[in-house]
Amino acid sequence: TATAKSASTPEMSSTLVALWAALAAQAPDTGAARLAEAMRALNDSLSEVRGAAAAFRADLGQASRELVIARAARVRGRCTGAHGAALQVDRAFASAPYTGATRTARASLERELGELRGALRRCVREHDAGPSYVRADSIKAWGPYRLARLEAAIRRYELAASAYREKARLR
Repeated sequence: TATAKSASTPEMSSTLVALWAALAAQAPDTGAARLAEAMRALNDSLSEVRGAAAAFRADLGQASRELVIARAARVRGRCTGAHGAALQVDRAFASAPYTGATRTARASLERELGELRGALRRCVREHDAGPSYVRADSIKAWGPYRLARLEAAIRRYELAASAYREKARLR
């Protein structure tokens, strides 16, 4: 019986090694997975920003001061959330794999992500009605222009993100 036990050990070891190799090959790179998840969360947040921006622009000419203030607060809140999501993408980049194939796309994405964060910070600042809502008229007048600038930054980020995802083979 001792011989039978010893004879099966090499077979068991090779089976375990083969199983481990198969699992290791299928396991996603956790850095890449974190980055992909952070990018998906940012895309969701940017969709919310776009929705709030569209609601802000709706019948803006006839909107009351109170409605402009409420809509601006919603835009501001969505921009705050998207800025936090953009910071998560930045953090995820630290652990994401870096290869020669992704170098150019990654540099472009990091640049556009920085521009997007700046645009989102401006959005938060520019949609603050201030004490006693003294800036409501300014927000109403400049809101469409400011939101168009924000939308342009979002589009540039999305193009860079799409190119990076393709090069890095992220889902």
